[in-house]
Amino acid sequence: MRKTASIVVTLTALTGAVLIVASLPGCKAGTGKEEKPMDSLVKLPDIRERLAKYSPTDIVIDEKLLNPEDRGVLAELVLAARKIDDIYWKQSCPEGLALRDRLERSPDPADKDYLRFLNINFGPFDRQDENRPFIGTARKPAGAAFYPADLSREEFETFLGRHPELRESFESPDTLIRRERGGLAAIPYSIAYKDDLEVVAAHLRNAAALTSNASLKKYLGQKAADLLSNDYVTGDGLWIDLQDNLVEIVIGPYEVYEDGLLGLKASYESYVYFNDRAEMAKIRGYLDFLEDMQKGLPVAPRYKDQTVTGLESPLHVVFEVLTAGDCRAGIQRLRPAERRADPREEGHEKGFPQEHHGGQVQQIAGTHRPAGPRLG
Repeated sequence: MRKTASIVVTLTALTGAVLIVASLPGCKAGTGKEEKPMDSLVKLPDIRERLAKYSPTDIVIDEKLLNPEDRGVLAELVLAARKIDDIYWKQSCPEGLALRDRLERSPDPADKDYLRFLNINFGPFDRQDENRPFIGTARKPAGAAFYPADLSREEFETFLGRHPELRESFESPDTLIRRERGGLAAIPYSIAYKDDLEVVAAHLRNAAALTSNASLKKYLGQKAADLLSNDYVTGDGLWIDLQDNLVEIVIGPYEVYEDGLLGLKASYESYVYFNDRAEMAKIRGYLDFLEDMQKGLPVAPRYKDQTVTGLESPLHVVFEVLTAGDCRAGIQRLRPAERRADPREEGHEKGFPQEHHGGQVQQIAGTHRPAGPRLG
């Protein structure tokens, strides 16, 4: 179960296929098969129309709001977030990475459009067209790369019926399921993506060393440890406790939308942003009226008369700098970033901060590029 903890920006437009011809394997671990030449792969011919659905929109920010220390911290957070893209490719469609490399090497100018669309979708499947392939003919596995491509829900449940002691690890949002020794095994993310996560953790530790804000330093150091231990409860709690910091990051495996097979496995994502203190001061006054607003709700008295709690949690307005991973795939949209709930926290009454990401958004149209300053 996940609990909403903040709202983060992003953007896109919509609008609106036929076929050319051979096949690309679906997303699964590398097969070692010989590559087909690019011109032998099936490619939908309407790639320009598909690209036209996305309208890149820059969100401009005033860099003078950041002092040298903040800029140094922000640069390290951007580097950490960008590495999350690499992990998300491996979760969503690892074969897409090889295809991306081939498109980058292709001398055909038309392949630049396919490359751009591949990067938008983190693979050769159009997320706005029910994940139908725009390169190749194989459909995307329902479980992306979280499970063996041929694993069914029935096989998964049958296996756990025979091995109930494994249910917790198999249903964990932070494990991959793989075939091993004639059965199935759960591999913790911290092991499966160890090399990438060590790079992310190093950048978070670098950022922690640069900041003079005690709460941010503690949070970043703990988040680095969380990524390598596969236990996110402590770090997520420290995120709630951040105080007086300007620069901030949400990073880790949170949403389970990519897992279309069982809806269990979380995808890595990251939001990098900094607080708009002027706007936050303007909306702070709303908290003084929450009790009155609650009493005016058209609900039963037992709800209206409840004590308003969680007011110690801040209401944030922020400038978004960069998104990565799951929240960057396809249409980038306004949606909650989330702090995971944990059974060990039952009865915990700490509130969840609400963050509204802006940055002078002039046009809700869509972007698959970093918004704000180009850092690093």
